[in-house]
Amino acid sequence: MSHVSDFPAVAHSAPAHDNGLRFVQPEVSAGLPLRLTVKQLTTFFVGLGITVRLIRYLAGFPLWADEYQLSANLLDRGFLELLQPLGHNQVAPVGFLWVEHAMTRLFGFSEWSLRLFPAVCGVASVLLFRKVAGRLLSGVPLLLAVAIFAVAYYPIRHSAEIKPYASDAFLSLLLFWLTVNWWRSPDQTRWLLWLAAAAPLALALSFPAAFVAGGLSLGIASTLWQRRRLGESHKAAWAWVVFNLAVALAFFGLLQLNIAAQYAVTQHDMVACWDDGFPPWRQPLRLFAWLAIVHTSEMFSYPVGAENGGSFVTFVCFAVALAVMFRRPRREVALTVVGWFGLSLIAAAMHRYPYGAHARLSQYLAPAICLLAGSGAALLLAQLRRREWQAVGVRLVLLGCVLLGAGTLVRNIAKPYHDLADRDHRDFARRLWAETPDELTVCLQTDLGLRAYDRSFETAYLCHHRIYAPAKRREGPSIGEQIAAADRQLRCVVVHSVSAQRNETVFEGWMLEMLSRYDLVQTETQRMPLTAKNHALYDFYVMQYDVYHFHPKASGGSVDQLAGAQATVPAR
Repeated sequence: MSHVSDFPAVAHSAPAHDNGLRFVQPEVSAGLPLRLTVKQLTTFFVGLGITVRLIRYLAGFPLWADEYQLSANLLDRGFLELLQPLGHNQVAPVGFLWVEHAMTRLFGFSEWSLRLFPAVCGVASVLLFRKVAGRLLSGVPLLLAVAIFAVAYYPIRHSAEIKPYASDAFLSLLLFWLTVNWWRSPDQTRWLLWLAAAAPLALALSFPAAFVAGGLSLGIASTLWQRRRLGESHKAAWAWVVFNLAVALAFFGLLQLNIAAQYAVTQHDMVACWDDGFPPWRQPLRLFAWLAIVHTSEMFSYPVGAENGGSFVTFVCFAVALAVMFRRPRREVALTVVGWFGLSLIAAAMHRYPYGAHARLSQYLAPAICLLAGSGAALLLAQLRRREWQAVGVRLVLLGCVLLGAGTLVRNIAKPYHDLADRDHRDFARRLWAETPDELTVCLQTDLGLRAYDRSFETAYLCHHRIYAPAKRREGPSIGEQIAAADRQLRCVVVHSVSAQRNETVFEGWMLEMLSRYDLVQTETQRMPLTAKNHALYDFYVMQYDVYHFHPKASGGSVDQLAGAQATVPAR
């Protein structure tokens, strides 16, 4: 039996043009399968990541709760009105809202137009991640990092959702890429000027871009300090000052423009909702346990993970790579990553932005986590004593990523919805307006302004109505006048939580008024049950549609009678 030598822990030194910026590169390339090169496999995973994201988008998932709660704010607002606090307990960067509104103005209000910008950000993130990783890594570490980011569940999911999480990741990568290019060529100040120009736009589109910019400022300052005796560093120092001024002006400008108002309106509910994302810093023992759980749970779910320590392996790989980076002569990347996490943690301690409790709120950290997780995984595999073990380790990681990406692709095609309730909402809406498109359809809450139930989540109805109902009548009689005319069949939709209490005074007053003009010929009820029946607020979140079908009587009342009846009920 021939002797197999141990793998060296570190490969050849970094190329001269990198100025020592590259991470430590363990030499484990012998573990690549089927004699494929790193370049070929990396290209494969880039293609797989883009394909899975496009399939997710093209699968046409129905809107789910968070999406239609946010999208409902785009229905009847203009660009300036989107500066005002959002309804339905939502917050979002004004730049993101403007892009979404522009998409609906250009392409109509639909699931496709609303998700177009996140989908573009998702695909662009895969391509840009490959570029950034290629600046800092090579060999198997590069391959593992790209594979992890390409097939990770949360970046894929959020690239097809009407929320700013995909753009958070993309903008984090964009700002990082500009900075890395300057780190590689510190004499080219234009990269810092591009960074200064891009930062305000990033802050307008992404709340956590402020943390990203702060971390980058720390890393750039480290480089400037190391180069302080070099003559050409003065121009870079001034560019750094310009960058910081641009970030500060954009941050405080946006704070005054709409962020402060959004926070004031939603602060109470948001703090209660994201309570697990705020550190218990007044209780040291709880804080230590909280930090351990947060950093080994959903925040580090790349490529997969789970709550309560389910992402421990990813965190270990990340921590190993970060520790090795700090032992390098050039520590700017390590300082930048620590700055991102540190500023986020400070904001969480101030109850301004949750930290780590939910992966979707941490997508701006996903590129850094995947980058270091890939590097750390290669470093750990390089410590295995025998070549065969290292080869098996590399191949298992790559095979796992391939299976995960393929499984996600198949799942998105076979089950194109988050929850059965989301699918049922859309199917009901399609059926409601497809069966009898000429029949007058009225919603008790949104059209008549009557609140017959104490809990009614009409945002799903509003969004689906705009997407699937025939175009609204722009001219002619109002809804109230058409009802009062009693010259056509109509149906009235009432949407409410199954646990909602009915206001009998409002409901019976409306029904009596309707029966003075119409005969009630049919009533149907459609519930939208949730899959997670053990949810603490199951009855609160389960929606129900009640549809009342009316036929006109031989004679009806007057418009004034109907208007008088509506005037007696509380305003919406």
